[in-house]
This record gives sequence, C-alpha cells and structure tokens, in this order.
Amino acid sequence: IIKIADEVKRPYPPDWEAYFAAARWCKTHTESDAKIMCRKPEFVWFISGRKAFNYPLTTNKEKMWQAIRKADYIIIDNFKWTATTYRYLLPAIKDSIKKFKVLYAVRPSTFVIKYEP
Repeated sequence: IIKIADEVKRPYPPDWEAYFAAARWCKTHTESDAKIMCRKPEFVWFISGRKAFNYPLTTNKEKMWQAIRKADYIIIDNFKWTATTYRYLLPAIKDSIKKFKVLYAVRPSTFVIKYEP
C-alpha cells in the first residue's frame, strides 16, 4: 500500500502535463459547443467540457482531411510513446501547414491549432 501511495503522489510526465494544459486552455478559450480533434478525446472532454473526437488512425490523407474539416480545433500532442500524431495527423497537414493557426503552445511541443482555409 505504501508503494502504491508513493506512485499516486508522483507528477504526470511532461507530455501529459502539456496535454492537460492544452485541454484546460480549450475550456477557457473556446466556444462551449466547440469540437476538438485530438489523440485522447476522453481526457479533453473531461477537462475542457468540449466535444472531442479522435483523428482517424489512417495514413489516408483524404480521410484525415474529412476529419479535420469537422473540427473547430486540433490538439497536437507530444506523446512519443504512441507516436500516432506523428504517424497519422502531421503528414496529412504538413503540406498545408500555412493554413493552420497556432492558438496555444506549451512545452514539450504541444499545440492547439485551428484550420483557416
């Protein structure tokens, strides 16, 4: 029990702290009916109170763009342990990166962005 209690006291890793900070930013800086596309929608919904959905886990850029167009905001995480954002989301948007506006950034490399065609 003591070992478990010590583990509970540990802070979250920096990538998770940054992700939670982005979700808190969404709570205070987005519309109450905003839709947020992200890697961990359950956490974003819980923290921000905003509708959240996962981006498609596909390398098909057209399917990814269909999802991007449904989102009001996108959280780009820095979860290296899963790397799905780097594998699926970022390749789809990199050619159009100038059409995205960074609204919030927190270290390590976590962003809230908005698509502005």
